[in-house]
Amino acid sequence: FGGVDTILRLSWLAALLLSMLQIFSNPIAPTVNEDGTELMIGGSDLVYFILMAFLALAVQAMIAIGWHRALLLGETHADRRFFLRFGKSELVYTFVALAMLIFFAMGLGMLPAAMDMAGGASFILAIFFLAGPILATLVVSRVSLVLVMIALGQPADLKECWEATKGNGARLASLYLMVGVPMAFLQFLFPVLLARVASLGLGLIGDVVISFIGTLVLMIVFCLLISAISLAYRELMNPKAVN
Repeated sequence: FGGVDTILRLSWLAALLLSMLQIFSNPIAPTVNEDGTELMIGGSDLVYFILMAFLALAVQAMIAIGWHRALLLGETHADRRFFLRFGKSELVYTFVALAMLIFFAMGLGMLPAAMDMAGGASFILAIFFLAGPILATLVVSRVSLVLVMIALGQPADLKECWEATKGNGARLASLYLMVGVPMAFLQFLFPVLLARVASLGLGLIGDVVISFIGTLVLMIVFCLLISAISLAYRELMNPKAVN
């Protein structure tokens, strides 16, 4: 917990702006079909959802780069009361992280098919579909250190990352899962708890405060995963280049 003050310094303003945008912008409002049997999301609402998801990912990229550099280069920005920066590194970091998430989601999407086939006669197909999530996890784990290279202003060399993590793919995957699974659980549970608190009718200001607190807590939890990636980079890739 020694670096929580730095995490708060890096994230509080971005978390506040993101929370205010979520509260004051138009929320997604599902519409009912004419027969009343289904709920649909309109095109404008879908665009809003995509934009908000991308904005949230960009904010996480900004905080991630700041925390990478704080851990590895000692840039804690102790002389600044707030931190808000989005340049070329943050943009590249966002798109690379998005590509990794999509690849991982594609592999994870094969898991339900594997579970369905495991109970039937297609055991070989079940093994095939089960290999998808495992392969996606190992590949993303081995190339994850390219995010740190981007954060430190180095060329994003996937080949160098792949060679540096040779023989450590399973260890990296285990490390990320140990941190990522509890993080994903909290990111699912915490908004539900906040929604129940917000349903008490605290007013607009109360909703902003509750959303801000929730976003800030999730940012702190998110930085645990960034810490794991940073430490893996320090151990496996040119440790003499960092403090």
